[in-house]
Amino acid sequence: MNYKFQMGFSDLDSDNKPQSFQQTYEHKRQLLRMELQQKEDEMRQQFVIRVKEKETELKEAEKEVTFSYAILVIQIQLTLFVSICSFNLVSIGSKKSTLKRRGNWMKPKNDWKIIRTSSLSDANSC
Repeated sequence: MNYKFQMGFSDLDSDNKPQSFQQTYEHKRQLLRMELQQKEDEMRQQFVIRVKEKETELKEAEKEVTFSYAILVIQIQLTLFVSICSFNLVSIGSKKSTLKRRGNWMKPKNDWKIIRTSSLSDANSC
């Protein structure tokens, strides 16, 4: 009989009525199940909270990465633009120096004068 008390069982229920070992066992089992269910629910809630926190962290990190990526893209485009502009300036400078060597630099174009005078005579004829 002493082993029942060591295991946490008693012969009496909460109303001091005699109770069989089977009833006591089932009652203890039910209490344990409820306690385990409660712990499981708490663990599940804690897990959901941690998942939401992690999701928030990941979204923030994603925003930072997206922002950094956009900045890098803009920097690359700017670098390309500057290099293209400098290449164009160099090519314009080389064309200018070539024209200066040939003696064609800053001479008025005769074709422009012809077009201009012909367009004026067409306008006067109307």
